[in-house]
Amino acid sequence: MGNGGTFDRIERRAANRAWRQLPASVRAEVVRRSNGGEVHPDPEVAAVAERWSRANLERWWNRWPRWLLSLVGVALFVAGYMVGDGLSRTLLSGAGGVITVFGLLGVNRLAMAQIARAADRHRPSH
Repeated sequence: MGNGGTFDRIERRAANRAWRQLPASVRAEVVRRSNGGEVHPDPEVAAVAERWSRANLERWWNRWPRWLLSLVGVALFVAGYMVGDGLSRTLLSGAGGVITVFGLLGVNRLAMAQIARAADRHRPSH
């Protein structure tokens, strides 16, 4: 991790790769436990989950409120249809659609935040 607790691109990719290598059932269990404020009982799995959540919570789309991200996405989508050029229309509308979905779903962001909070609650105090 770089200065200030931020992750660089290589570290974020490594965290994502480690998370994806966990079986889907284990990832689901991590999320289920985090809903109740608990961490996974296997310390290695818990560490992978926490690293994944913290690395991805830093991403710009996870720092914006969901409603604002959705609003920007809808605005881009509408602007795309108002533009006369075919390529511009496709690019703007496509970007708007993707950003709107990021904003509306936000499911991973909620799971990441719950995993990070559960890890904080279970971290030994010195």
